[in-house]
Amino acid sequence: MTSSPGEQKANVRPSLRIAAALLLPALAALWLWTTHYPPVREIRLFLFEDRQAAQMPWHSISESWTEANVLAHFQGYPVQCRADYTNTPGITRACAVDLKSLNGVETMYVNFLFANGHLMRVGSAVPWWAHRKGLDTLIAAYGQPHATQAKKHAGIRLHGWKLQGGGSVFYNRDRSNNPLEGNSIQWVSDSFCAPKACIQ
Repeated sequence: MTSSPGEQKANVRPSLRIAAALLLPALAALWLWTTHYPPVREIRLFLFEDRQAAQMPWHSISESWTEANVLAHFQGYPVQCRADYTNTPGITRACAVDLKSLNGVETMYVNFLFANGHLMRVGSAVPWWAHRKGLDTLIAAYGQPHATQAKKHAGIRLHGWKLQGGGSVFYNRDRSNNPLEGNSIQWVSDSFCAPKACIQ
């Protein structure tokens, strides 16, 4: 029995919808796999490279650290040091190390920023799905935050801890709804915050 023209159209449309529904995710997956867009590239490398876990308690870091200290602490890790590429005011040198985790928290990489040979700032890149784990780890080590921002500054709110050994640690209060925007545990030296302390 021959279908009417209306029935033939009805049979074609679901097939096109299914093809489109399969094609769009396939194209998105191909783009994610091949793109050099930095946030996507970093997540892809983190998920598929064979990387090492590391330990570095935040209170063990000191402004007296030099590049040699970073290289010694991460001996056997892929550490790269070069002239500053972050455009952070006052920073002259930077070291970066790719990781699987830091202190038990999934971490894509850690950057060490130096001014005149002394460590000023350290930042870790925590993927979005590990936001809560990062916060829980900091609270377990240092207690509840000593300071918390109620309002957003530059689009984010931070928790902060003043460390007994010097310096302060900050972390995103909120997890971003954008999966390409990660979180960062940031250590900053007292000198970096001078003349006013980062946490009063």
